[in-house]
Amino acid sequence: MKYIYFILFSIIEYFSIFLLGVYLFRIKLNLARVKKILLSSLLLSSFSLILTIFDLTSIAPFLQILIYTLLLKASLEREWSHATLVSITSYVFYGLIQISLIKILTFAQIVSVSDIAAFTFKGYLIQLICFFIIVATVFTLKITNEGYSFDLDEPFGLIKKYTKKFILFIIILIFLVSTGAFVLYSVEKYNGYVFNLMFTVLLFSTGTLLYFAYKRDLEENEEGGNIDEKISG
Repeated sequence: MKYIYFILFSIIEYFSIFLLGVYLFRIKLNLARVKKILLSSLLLSSFSLILTIFDLTSIAPFLQILIYTLLLKASLEREWSHATLVSITSYVFYGLIQISLIKILTFAQIVSVSDIAAFTFKGYLIQLICFFIIVATVFTLKITNEGYSFDLDEPFGLIKKYTKKFILFIIILIFLVSTGAFVLYSVEKYNGYVFNLMFTVLLFSTGTLLYFAYKRDLEENEEGGNIDEKISG
């Protein structure tokens, strides 16, 4: 029965990551893609269970990102560059949310590290809470029309239209992933000072990432307004 619970809550977790990537990058969804996302979440959950049973948690994040990228490419019909960009960004953002939640709960002495191991009730509860946080985030992105407005449905449209900003985004993303790796290392080694330092840097880099997304949206809105003025004039 514990394996069934693990699969169920892992499906919820991976579905959250897919949703975050889809709405963060404004990818169009339809019923067929939703079904593919659900199937991909099931496959990822089964893969995670195998890694957990065979105690391969040390390499699990890297393998999960790799499989996630492959499934995202297939389910959302992305180019390799787009799929990699979306998968890494959404995975790291989800990790930031989950680590933040765990940090708050452990600081408040509601849970301990041992409480959130695999096959534990509090571990499942954290996955469920993260799901609701993602839903709230997705809802906010939707109603505010925020996110990275690359038109990923146009082949290579991202590189043609936003070459300089794409390079800048890659640089920020590399920094974000590197910082995330340091955070995971500090959590594993239980070094509170390093964790707090790296968590702060990760939070700052994430804010920087969102700032560029918001700034670009403002620039696009201004360009759209100028075009409308020229047409009306």
